[in-house]
Parts: sequence; structure tokens; C-alpha cells
Amino acid sequence: MRLRIPNIHTRPNEVPMVAETATGSDVEVAGAQEMNEKDGTQVTSKAEEDTVTPEFQHGVQMAQAMNQVWTREHLIAAYIIIWVINFIQGFGSGITGTLTPYVTSSFQAHSLTATTSIISSLIAGLWKLPYAKILDVWGRPQGFALMVASTVLGFIMMAGCTNVTTYCAAQVFYQVGYTAIDFTITIFVADTSSLKNRAWWIAYTASPWLIVTWCYGPATNSVLESIGFRWGFGIWAIVYPIVCAPLFWLMWHNLKKAEKQGLIPKQDSGRTWRESVIYYAVQFDVVGILLIATGLSLFLLSFSLYSYQAEQWKSLMIICFLVFGILLSKARSSASTQKTPTSSGWNQKVSTTMSSIRTASP
Repeated sequence: MRLRIPNIHTRPNEVPMVAETATGSDVEVAGAQEMNEKDGTQVTSKAEEDTVTPEFQHGVQMAQAMNQVWTREHLIAAYIIIWVINFIQGFGSGITGTLTPYVTSSFQAHSLTATTSIISSLIAGLWKLPYAKILDVWGRPQGFALMVASTVLGFIMMAGCTNVTTYCAAQVFYQVGYTAIDFTITIFVADTSSLKNRAWWIAYTASPWLIVTWCYGPATNSVLESIGFRWGFGIWAIVYPIVCAPLFWLMWHNLKKAEKQGLIPKQDSGRTWRESVIYYAVQFDVVGILLIATGLSLFLLSFSLYSYQAEQWKSLMIICFLVFGILLSKARSSASTQKTPTSSGWNQKVSTTMSSIRTASP
């Protein structure tokens, strides 16, 4: 396409200037050069990634500062401890899952086994959303310690439960802690490993499952034949803090080491406690998490509880579960859509550009 633009200052014997638009190949070459330039600026070394970035959230800044003070010996010890923690995680998870039917059967409620699993797994999955924010805002060691405490609390409640309701609540605390500990370990590996070797190290942390798969079955039989299912849960409330404490100490020690070296910028928000509560409620999307958690819980629980109703699917309770579950989930998705920036400005720019081209065309 050629755009002939007459030169208003030309003399009669001069040839008018002809402006040619770039061809497709010219655009492709220019685009490739631009992409190469962008790629060149985006590629960063591991040292640059570890540099504390003032624009990042405080928890991320602490992780960047910690990466600058880790010693080789501490990192080796941390990765060995991580392997042991994942072994304990898998071993305890296998035994806990196998013991669940025995617990519900002891309370004459074996059919609620699936219900407890649905609720705990659902809440644990949704918990990852605000927990990721906790790690970025509060810090890795603090979040890790909080989730170990949640897991221990879950085991204590399971060991002392007297009904299915208490056991279900205990499963929620346990699953939330279990999932978050695994998530924290993955984040730790991402923080402390280079991109080149990251996949290998993540696979290394999952390798205990190759052993656990063959161990927890016989171990569960031994528990049932000897100490019983209550101590089968209670023993993990003792093991978890002992196994996880060394990793927490390593992270906390290097965090304080980075603080002493002045690598972590001090932040003064200037907010009151009331303003801080509102700020973190918005940051963690508390209302949104409650809406989606309640909505999905009601919707999914209806598929497990309908068989207990005389009218089954025609039961008013099941219908309410389905309707309110869908409405609450829809309310959460609608709120997210409204927060998404509109593209009206971009469309206006495109329309203006296209109008200019049409005006300039012959």
C-alpha cells in the first residue's frame, strides 16, 4: 500500500514526495529486533534476582535478603531437612488417610468419610490463595511456623475427638497445615535455587513418596493392632515440631543475619491498628475467600448429604445448598470481574488510529 502525500512546498517542476508504508517483512524485522531488545533486558542473573527490590512486598524483600547470606553448609542442611520433612509429610498423610474410615466407623458414621475429605480438601485448596499473600507480606519463616502449628493442632484434635464433627474440624486444620507446608517448601526451593536446576530440586523434594508408598500400609496395620488410632494421630503431634524446628531455625537465623547486615529495608506504614486490619483484609481478599469457600462447600456438600434426606434431591436443605452455593460462587466471580480494568481506553486509541489511517488513505 502506498500513500501519496503531495508536498505543498514543491515547485512545478519537482516530483512530489511519495511516502511508503512499511511492508510486512519490515514490520516483522522491526518486531523481532524489538523483542530481542526486550528479551535482553528481561534476562537476569541469579545475583540480580537476589538483590533486594524496594518495590516488592516485605516478605519478598526478606527472602531476597536471606538469599544473600545463606552459606553452603546451611543450604545443604536445609535441603536434607526438607527431604526428611516431606518423608514425614507423606508417611503421616498415608496413615491418616487410612485411619479415617476407622474413626468414622467408631462413631457409627462411616458414610461421612467422604464428607470430611471434601470439606478439608476444599478449604485446604482455597487456603493457598491467602497463604501465598501471607508469605509475601509477612515472611517465609513466620508462615512456615504458623502452618506447622496448624498441623499439630489438627493431630491433637484428631487424637482427642469424640464425634465426627470434631474430627472433621481437625481434618481441616491438618489439611490446611499439610498443604501449606508443602507449598512453603516449594517456594523455598524456588527462592534458593537457580532456574537451571529448579525442576531437579523440586523433583528431589518429592522423591520421599517413592519410599512412603510402600511403608504406610504396614505401619497403619501395626498402629491399629498396638496403640490404636488415637495414638496413631497423637504421635505425629510430637514428631512434626521436632522435624520441622531445624528448618525454621535455619530460615529464622538467616533472616536475623540479613537484618543485622542491613539488607532488609525497614518499613513504617504509618497506619493505625484499625487501618492495618482493613489493609490486610483487602490484601488477603478475606471477603472473596469466604464467599468462594462457602459457595463451593455448600454446592459440593449437597452431593454427599442428599442421601441422608428422606426426599433426597427434593429436600429443601439440598436445594438451598445448591442454590446458595451457586449464588455465592457467582457473587465472588462477579466481584472479580468488576475489579478487572476495562479496555475502553485501549479501544479508543485503536479507533483513533484507524480513523487517521482512513483519512490519510486516497
